[in-house]
Parts: sequence; C-alpha cells; structure tokens
Amino acid sequence: MKNEVIYLTKTGHSKKIAEAVAAALGTQAKDIKTKPALEGVDTLFIVGGIYGGVSDPAMLEYAAGIKGDAVKKAALLCSSASGKAGQDKLRQLLKDNGIEVCAD
Repeated sequence: MKNEVIYLTKTGHSKKIAEAVAAALGTQAKDIKTKPALEGVDTLFIVGGIYGGVSDPAMLEYAAGIKGDAVKKAALLCSSASGKAGQDKLRQLLKDNGIEVCAD
C-alpha cells in the first residue's frame, strides 16, 4: 500500500503535523508549493490550515489537479482552531475528481 503525505503551511504547524504522520507511515511529507507528482497513491494524507473559514487558495488549486487515477483515497487533516468546516471546498474538489475522501 502506497501512502503519501502533502501539506501547505503558513506558520509551520501543518508541516510539523505532516512530518509526524509521514514518519509514522515511513514516508516523507511533501510541501505542495513544490508541486509533488502523485502516482499510484492508495491513501493521500492532506494537511493544511483553515484561513478565514476556508482552505488556502493554493491548497485548493493544487487539489483541483489531483485525479482519481493517481490517488484512490484522501484523508484530510486540519491544523486550525476553526475546525473542519473550512474543508468543504477541498473535500468536494477531491470527490469531483473521483477520489474517495475519508469520513470526518
């Protein structure tokens, strides 16, 4: 099973979370600013903050390019005090691209 961890961070908090998850999975966390290529991924862990009630626009732009033939399933991790509600757009983008998104 191939797992990948990607993140977007402004403060460094999401990076710390992503690195901890990646270490537990035996992989490396990748910053989406580097536009990592994804292929044959069984589960993609996406770590990012919520800013102004929504996911960062750069996260949404990157996610729009992730297709279901490259990633089977995604798990969203939020590093925000505002909760998961801001992930609705991200969740829908992934579903629209044919990617199963783990339940909350």
